Amino acid sequence: LVMFIITLFSTQSTTGIMIFIIMIIVWLIINGKFWISFILLPIVIYIFQLPFVQDKLLNEWGNLDNFDLSKTSSSGIYTLGRMQSLIINWQEFLQHPIIGLGGWRGGTWLNQFGYDNISTISGIGEMLAMYGAIMTSLFLILLFKSARAIAKTMSKNGYLLIVAIIGMMLSYSLWDHPVYICFWMFALYSHKEQYKKVN
Repeated sequence: LVMFIITLFSTQSTTGIMIFIIMIIVWLIINGKFWISFILLPIVIYIFQLPFVQDKLLNEWGNLDNFDLSKTSSSGIYTLGRMQSLIINWQEFLQHPIIGLGGWRGGTWLNQFGYDNISTISGIGEMLAMYGAIMTSLFLILLFKSARAIAKTMSKNGYLLIVAIIGMMLSYSLWDHPVYICFWMFALYSHKEQYKKVN
């Protein structure tokens, strides 16, 4: 925990800090100590007053209406901010809300208008755009079941898994990496009967 806190502040990750704060609140609720969150409120307010936090938040929200799609990096790819990415991906989702685009990158709004050098970084936004409401709902249901299975079999704090994964997906598509898949698919393999069938 100490190493995690040091890492958050040394990397100045605003997303990580917000996820950490939400995880603390959820942990307090699970363990019947929600009243402590009121004591921690001044610390949370202080954290959001830190210059690097305010600069990142103001920059992120300030760029919402400034979509300069003509910019590119030295690699020829321009990456939108988190909130801009979520807005773009949400528009893609509205075009194909049921089953999404799948792997058809050529069907995206950006690609059709010639912006094939634009990259979005919203994990939950990309999931909605690629897989639509059906697959995204199945992912969320399985994530909840896995968190519940962990809470029942290992630790009552298993529901923190939901906060951690959804929080990370605000910025990154880490949900499709094998290590993270092991966590959100845990419910499929957590029952003894299923282990017996596999063996």
